[in-house]
Amino acid sequence: MLHFDPVYLTELDREAIGRYHALPGLKDKYRLHIELGPHPYEGDIGNARVVVLMNNPGFDATSTPDDHRFHRAAWPYASLHPDAPVGMRCYSTSRFRDLITEFGAQHVSQRLAMLQIHPWASGELDTSKRLTLPSQQLAIAHARVAIARGTLVLIGRGAWYWLKVLGVTEREVFVHHAPRSAYWNRESVPPDVYEQMRARLA
Repeated sequence: MLHFDPVYLTELDREAIGRYHALPGLKDKYRLHIELGPHPYEGDIGNARVVVLMNNPGFDATSTPDDHRFHRAAWPYASLHPDAPVGMRCYSTSRFRDLITEFGAQHVSQRLAMLQIHPWASGELDTSKRLTLPSQQLAIAHARVAIARGTLVLIGRGAWYWLKVLGVTEREVFVHHAPRSAYWNRESVPPDVYEQMRARLA
């Protein structure tokens, strides 16, 4: 398993984040909320049957210091737990509503993972080349391992990044048609994609 320890990630990215935050005119929406701690992925990233690739953790009025620290035994995708912080829970449960209805939240939690480009929350992701963090190499490595072991890998957000760094095309990996509102319910993705998710989670 590649090293995603929070202390390690914080030290790994510290200097790069400092340089980024010192850029003149950096908009507040792009500032990384390091006070929340890193959140590189949700779920059992090494064994998940479905991995959704995303940008980075979001930050809004619902964000709390507990968001990235919440864990429950036997719930790898902890945001699906009923006691998870409300913002995290509402975000995740709504996006996988139909799968949760069919299989149950804990079952989905044990078979699904979401992997971020980098682990730091912000209001929006700065897609310019100004933001490059060492931890991104860990995310790339995990995505490549998932593809190599035959995991169903789907891109929710950040296709501009993931397709390039993974060396794949939209013919090989499904890219969500509505990245700013990437839901994974029956009406949100093509029927064949939804059925592939169902089959992997069963």
